[in-house]
Amino acid sequence: MNIELITYADLESVEGSAGNFKVKIKKRARSIDMDRCTGCGSCVENCPVTHQGVQVPRA
Repeated sequence: MNIELITYADLESVEGSAGNFKVKIKKRARSIDMDRCTGCGSCVENCPVTHQGVQVPRA
């Protein structure tokens, strides 16, 4: 199987049939370098920008 998970993106179009799909995806701009991200959450803790109404769930 050739499946690639692409996060923070929008699906623009899908063409083809089973086994031969062509998909057009538009990636959104990110504020972080995904190649360096380890998922530790340190950037969230230290970010000076706050967005009221947007919360990060915590365990």
